[in-house]
Amino acid sequence: GELSPLETAPRLPPKGSRGWWGYKRGGFAPDVAPLGQEATCPLCLDFFEQPMVLSCGHNFCRHCLAQLGPEASCPQCRAKVEPSSACPNWALANMVRLVKRLRPHLKKVFVLCPAVPVTLNGSTAHPQLIKYQECLDVPERFDQEFCVLGSEGFTTGWHCWEVSSRLPFVGGGKACWAVGVAKESIRRKGTFQLSSQEGIWAVGKSVRGEMVTFDMYHQKLSLQRPLQRLRVRLDCEVRNVEFLDAETEASLHISWVGSVRGETLRPFFYLGQEGVTLSM
Repeated sequence: GELSPLETAPRLPPKGSRGWWGYKRGGFAPDVAPLGQEATCPLCLDFFEQPMVLSCGHNFCRHCLAQLGPEASCPQCRAKVEPSSACPNWALANMVRLVKRLRPHLKKVFVLCPAVPVTLNGSTAHPQLIKYQECLDVPERFDQEFCVLGSEGFTTGWHCWEVSSRLPFVGGGKACWAVGVAKESIRRKGTFQLSSQEGIWAVGKSVRGEMVTFDMYHQKLSLQRPLQRLRVRLDCEVRNVEFLDAETEASLHISWVGSVRGETLRPFFYLGQEGVTLSM
């Protein structure tokens, strides 16, 4: 379906990419999910290598901490910490070694991330995103930004959906389009920036025609080929959202959304250019 009219159809995803455990990245079965999560560094999303614990109690790989700089805040809780004062977490290192040994026996409990049908919530959409329909000004509707949220929100599990776009000539505006997730409490009235500070984690095409991230850092993405379809993969258990080239299954970017732990996340769509069409 396309953004106008507001309807989508479910799509079963192609074969998923392979994660650090050596099997399809569909997450752990519920009974063993905490084991894999505790063995995973929230920065590099891989097995901990020489895990170090900060004064706030959060753990990271030694080489990941080295990239934070001398004066930094914890990426998880934002507490001010000194990476140089971190201590080795030997208990966690032993657990990671155990998980690695158990990895061949866990194959049967990995599940493929299911595609979810994403239905757009018409009551949140900017009026001009809906054709041939009168739009009342309700509290949850975006009144300035050309945004719309998915009807269903997520707090647990793995979820993924795919989006393709048809673009006109790129002119002015904040962005041509953006797709990702947003927290339930995202501001609906007035203007705002597409960033994690506003509770938005997305990627999309800038007004310069570049694929960029819309989170804390606004990085330019390096693509090996023109992007035909974008896959959004949300993991509510480790609190990250991954963006992939749905054709090649190549990972483009991963955003950590742990700062809104416990809050519902919903599919997010932004169209900043007249004539842009997003299809799912």
